[in-house]
Amino acid sequence: MRIKKQWSLAVCACLVVVLLAQTVYVSHEESNPGSDRLILDESPEGGYQGDYIVVLNGDYPDGRRLSTGFLNKLIETDIPALKVGDNRAPDPNMYRSKAYRGEDPYAAKVANGQMPEDNSWGVGAQRNFIVERTPASPDGKSIAFQVLAVGEHCRIWTPMNPDFYPLDAIDPTYAKQAAAEFDAQFPHTARVFGDFLDVRGDGLVNILFYNIDGPIVSGLTSYYDFYEEVTISGKGYRGNAAPMIHIDTFGVAGIIRMDAEMEASHDITRCFPVMTHEFQHLIYESKRYLDPDYRAYWQSQAQQSAYMNNLENEMWMTEFMSAAAGILRYPGMFRDDYVPYWYDNNANEADVREHFSHHAEVLANKNYLTHRGRAIYQWKGQKDDYSLAAFLAQFAYVRGGEGVFQQIWAQWNDQRDKSGKPKPVQAVADVLGYTDFADFHRDFVLSFLFHDAGSEGGRYRLYADRGDGVPDRMQEALSLLKPPLINGNEAKIEPGGFVVFKPIGGVYVPPITAMEGLTYIGVTVNNGE
Repeated sequence: MRIKKQWSLAVCACLVVVLLAQTVYVSHEESNPGSDRLILDESPEGGYQGDYIVVLNGDYPDGRRLSTGFLNKLIETDIPALKVGDNRAPDPNMYRSKAYRGEDPYAAKVANGQMPEDNSWGVGAQRNFIVERTPASPDGKSIAFQVLAVGEHCRIWTPMNPDFYPLDAIDPTYAKQAAAEFDAQFPHTARVFGDFLDVRGDGLVNILFYNIDGPIVSGLTSYYDFYEEVTISGKGYRGNAAPMIHIDTFGVAGIIRMDAEMEASHDITRCFPVMTHEFQHLIYESKRYLDPDYRAYWQSQAQQSAYMNNLENEMWMTEFMSAAAGILRYPGMFRDDYVPYWYDNNANEADVREHFSHHAEVLANKNYLTHRGRAIYQWKGQKDDYSLAAFLAQFAYVRGGEGVFQQIWAQWNDQRDKSGKPKPVQAVADVLGYTDFADFHRDFVLSFLFHDAGSEGGRYRLYADRGDGVPDRMQEALSLLKPPLINGNEAKIEPGGFVVFKPIGGVYVPPITAMEGLTYIGVTVNNGE
C-alpha cells in the first residue's frame, strides 16, 4: 500500500453540559436591545409563529412519550437531505488484524519473570500485556510490547510483532511526539478532572499503541488494567497491574487510515485528542475503583445485576466528561468530528459545507432517533450521542467555566448514594442553577440548534471567545449547526427529546390529535437581511 503524509487533527468524542442560568464565566458578545437574532414565540394565541417550530418534551426522566399528532398539511416536507461523499474505505473490517487469530509468537519470547520488579520500565524494556479483553472473552490476548519513549507523565509502548502495526514502524519519531503531547496536556486535564490512580507508584500513564481489533475504536481504557488479578463471574484472571490507555494505530479513526481509493495516510496528531479523551476515562475509572459497589461488579456475580442496571448512567457521565476534556484542549474536534457527525456518522466538514453552500436547511437523518424525538440524554454509543455530549460540554463550560465539571461529578456522586442513582444530566442542570429541568432542556436544545450569542443576553450561546485567538476555527464550525428538520406525518417525543419542523405559512397550530404536555416554540431567525 502507498503511504502519504496528511496533516489533520483527529477527534474523539466528548460530551459535557453545564448551564449556569445567571452567571457567565467567559465573555460573550453584547446584545443590543431590539436586535436579537432569534425571535421566540411561546404563546399559543393565534398559533406559534416562526421560521421553525421546536417541540420539546421536558418531563424528564419520568414522563411519558408524547405524540405531536398528525402533521400532514401542517409542515413543509420538501427538505434537502445531506449527501455524504465517498471518502472512506469501503469495508471497515479491512482494519481487523489477522494476527489476532493466533497467539503472538513474540509473547513467548518475552519472559516477564526476568523483568525488574521496580519501576525501571525504561526505553527498550519488554513486557507482555493482556489486551482485547471483553466480558465475552475475559482471558483477552497476551501481546509482547516494548517501550519506545518515556516522558514526564507517560510511557509509550508498542507491539514487537509487526502484524499489529507498531508505532515505530509507521514513523520512528511518533513515539516521542506522542509522549511530548501527552505531557503537555496532562497538567490541565488532571487539574480540571482529577488525577489517575497510580497503582505502580511511578507517576506514569502507560500508553499502548497497536492495532485495536475493533475497526471503529480509536482508543479505550479498561478497568481490568488496574489489577494484578480480577475476578469475573467467580473466576480469576490476570490483569496488567498498571494504569493504561490503549490507542489504535490502524483503523477508521486510527493513526493510519485508508481512503476510498485504498490509499493510506498517517498522522500522529490524529491520536492527540483521543489520548486526552481516554485519559479522562482513566481518571474516571480511578474514581470508580474506590467505589465498593463498582468493584463488586467485577468481584461478585451476585452484585452484577445491580451495577448493570446503572451501567448506562456510568457510561453517560464518563463520556460527557471525556467529551469535555477533549474539546477544552482540542476545540478543532467540533470542526473535524462533532459538527459533521451530528448530521451523519460518515460525514466530514467538506460534506457539511457543500450542503449549506446550496441549501439553507437540512433534513433530519432518518437513522438518527435523536433527530426524531429520542431522549438526548441517553448513551447508546452512536456518533450523534458523541456530538450531543460535546455540545453539552461546551454549553456547560461557557456558563460555568472549567470548575463546573468537578462540581457536576461531586453532585452526581452524592446523589447516587442518597437517591437511588438518578440520571447524571440532572446533576448538570442542578450545578448550572436550574430548578426546573424543562428550562434546562429548553435552553440547551435552543443553544445547539441556533447557537446564538446575543439574544436574551446570551442565553442560547454555545460559543464564547476564550481569548486564545479562536483556535481551530471553532466559531466557524459551530456556525454550521442548523436544526435538522423532520418531514413525516407524526413524531413521538420521549422525555428529554425534541423535534424541529418548518410550518407551512410560518404559523403552526397544534392539531387536536397532539398529546398534552409538549412545549412549542416558534423561532424566527433574524439574519439582518
